[in-house]
Amino acid sequence: VNKRKSYNMRTVIYLATYVDYTLPSCQLSLKMAEGETLVCIAIAPEFGLKPVYQLGTFLFRKELTVKEARTALESSDTTTAIPKKFQFLSHDGFCIESSLEAKVPISDILVGSNLIYVRILFERTRIGIRLKVNENDFSSIGFIFCSAACTLEEFRAEMRSQLTHLPASVHSAVLLDHNLWPVAKHQECDLSLMDVLINNEIHMLLHMHQESKHPILNSEWKPPDPMDPNQHVSSQSYQKKQKHSTQSPEKDLNIEEVNCSVVETLEAQPDHPREFDVLISYVRIEASNYATKLKEELVALGFSVFLDTDEIYSGLDWQDCLNDAISSCKLFVALITPRYGETLWTNREIKLADILAKTIIPINFLSTWPPKCLAIQFATTQFVPWKRDSSQEALEAMAWAANQIAEKYKHAGEEDGLNGPEVHSEIVDKETPPQRTVTPQLAKVPTLRSCPTALPNSTDHDLVQLLRQPREGKEMVVLISHPNEVALTQKTTSILTRAEYEVWEMKCCSEKDKSIMKSFQQKADDAGVVVILITKELASSSLCKEQIFYCEQRKRIVPVIAGNVQMPSWLSMLIGSNTFVQAQSATFEASLRQHIEKALHATSSEEERYVNPSQEDEKTRFMKNNLIAQLPSDGKHVYISGSTVFFSDKGEEICKELGKALAQQPDVVLITGGFYGVGDTVGKSFYAARRGQTANVWHITAVRDPADKSAQTRQNEDGSFQKVPYGETIFIGDSIREREALVAKVLGVCVLIEGGPGAAYEAEQFAWNGGVVIPVRVTGGAAGGNFNTPDSIFECPCTVDKKDWETLGDKTAAPEDIALAIVRIIQSITGSGCGVPTLRLSQSFVSSQRSPTAPSLNGSCRKRRWSNSNSEELL
Repeated sequence: VNKRKSYNMRTVIYLATYVDYTLPSCQLSLKMAEGETLVCIAIAPEFGLKPVYQLGTFLFRKELTVKEARTALESSDTTTAIPKKFQFLSHDGFCIESSLEAKVPISDILVGSNLIYVRILFERTRIGIRLKVNENDFSSIGFIFCSAACTLEEFRAEMRSQLTHLPASVHSAVLLDHNLWPVAKHQECDLSLMDVLINNEIHMLLHMHQESKHPILNSEWKPPDPMDPNQHVSSQSYQKKQKHSTQSPEKDLNIEEVNCSVVETLEAQPDHPREFDVLISYVRIEASNYATKLKEELVALGFSVFLDTDEIYSGLDWQDCLNDAISSCKLFVALITPRYGETLWTNREIKLADILAKTIIPINFLSTWPPKCLAIQFATTQFVPWKRDSSQEALEAMAWAANQIAEKYKHAGEEDGLNGPEVHSEIVDKETPPQRTVTPQLAKVPTLRSCPTALPNSTDHDLVQLLRQPREGKEMVVLISHPNEVALTQKTTSILTRAEYEVWEMKCCSEKDKSIMKSFQQKADDAGVVVILITKELASSSLCKEQIFYCEQRKRIVPVIAGNVQMPSWLSMLIGSNTFVQAQSATFEASLRQHIEKALHATSSEEERYVNPSQEDEKTRFMKNNLIAQLPSDGKHVYISGSTVFFSDKGEEICKELGKALAQQPDVVLITGGFYGVGDTVGKSFYAARRGQTANVWHITAVRDPADKSAQTRQNEDGSFQKVPYGETIFIGDSIREREALVAKVLGVCVLIEGGPGAAYEAEQFAWNGGVVIPVRVTGGAAGGNFNTPDSIFECPCTVDKKDWETLGDKTAAPEDIALAIVRIIQSITGSGCGVPTLRLSQSFVSSQRSPTAPSLNGSCRKRRWSNSNSEELL
């Protein structure tokens, strides 16, 4: 039993046989009347008829109905503990509904001559969880309470929140259905618990992979001692050890032996994951080679280092492993490159480290400090500057940075930690690892309160309680507004004051004052809710953007929208679009109070709406996996975005040359949005160059859109879209904007040529999801930096030749040279040095197991694919 849960009644195992009834002392002097019989009431388990607890014996007349027997039990003066909620069972073990109790005599439910079974009713069904240990046997690992009608995805979430003591490998285990067939991750959103329950139990199987075996499955594995640097073994060294093992592959992969060792290992597995001295957080496209070299240097100095590409084993839940690693690491090292914090995952990583009060060491690759979106968090943080002297080799630079981190580690326990003066130490000899016989106390006491973020299961229980603890006194609401919006700010403040909230107002100042940033940080950490007054001025304010970036994930946000404001895409991605309070509404005050009250007292099911409104919902996950299923799984997927009408001198010629150049690369899969202009020109050129071969041209367009887009693409009068006459067409999403967001979640490389506001939005979506945008700057428009295109996409990736990157903006370069430069850039960012995936196969999707026909969801994601050789008519 999970000791952290409390239950309404305690049960004991009934060890005697079911005929050994105990007569309560209060009934010893009773004389049985005519027609009465002595009946034993026993509690049955969730499945089957087997007494697990004896409630007691009672005198009943056999002609009593079940309802009258219930009334007699509830009014009985016996000292026996009667459950608050229970259900009578028939002699076959079927539950008798309350509506039938008045019609059924107790004689019909007696088992034998004098035994009646009841079953305790809980608010939610109790579900047992069993782990497969060999071909025929399962071992119980616990149980949870949840609805039998919930989806398997929701079951996993309940399992993580209720069984926090289990390691991540168990939480990510494969679910088995009635036939003990594995359920693929992408199928979990379509199946409910009732589809897989066997006798009120869920059966699971740990992932098995021949190429990468998790150490928990190794019977010789033991939790490493964090104080002993010799025991910190990386995944690479572990694989080397396995490679030189004398065991045969057949024995090494024996499914029964490995699964049998799981149960033994789980008992020895600690409640928290393996601890690392250092975790390196970085943007892969900008700093993958730096991260790898830094890890090598830190390992040489005796540190254990977590790097996602080395430590997350195949088959495990990537997000859970990363969250647990952040929770258990001692130092969090962030490689601050231009896009750090402006991608979905680095934004979450750095905030989680800050929420958990980790010691954060930023290595600054920028020419200024602090970075824009992390200005408030890093306002007073000391950083390690990146040595970029032209005469210095990259490896030496990483050695210098590694020794700076070693010095920070050594002095991290001193007063003020990293906020003190920067330590300039000489290079430490690699042969002499730093002495760490006593680990300094690196963790700080967090100042954050009322934190709603879903914390990793491995987070210390006391720390969780501290972060969840509300502030003393009145609930505080932090109000973010622009200085020009005086009237609305005063009105909102009055409403909150009348509701007896403590209000702290933060106006977007014109100057970056560290004291103001520190004050905002303290107030935001102390608040329960943050209210944002969204106006045109605020949406364009860089300081306001910094404040919203700081509050997102740390606090529940209630956005108030004033007037006809065009929401910038960065704001939509952070706070979502379904929870706005309209300031012009007649019910503004009541609506604002209601939203704040719900945010302050959100239930577990509502919590995610306020913590991370941009989190994917079930529909988005379904459509994303459906899109992945239809695209080829092999090859380098290149998405083309840009204008629907050419307006630059070289735009059209560059597109034609680019199509020809990409067609010469046999592994390229070309993808467009189905629009005229840039996408259509590149697509036709690519298709023509590959005629007679597998064209591999794909067009992803929306199912429909209410706006008239007939001048930009092939649209019918009813708003639906037509297939593109060449290549293959996929229809997905209820609008073009929804389709654009889905494409950015699935694909990893986008070539941007010219482009207007829509193309700029696509570029920002790609950047936020960690993709790479290749802007052909010479063509202008969004590719030239207009329409609020994010500045980060114009930074040259670390694996790309700078000459090729500069060619994209060279007005004197020939279209053919620009096209060849784009091809070389794609090769460099998708090669082994950087390894940016061009098709993101999510953890919940297995392409090789995907059914060729996927179900639709309310018509939002219809799988319709046409090729030029398909003779079927469009219906």
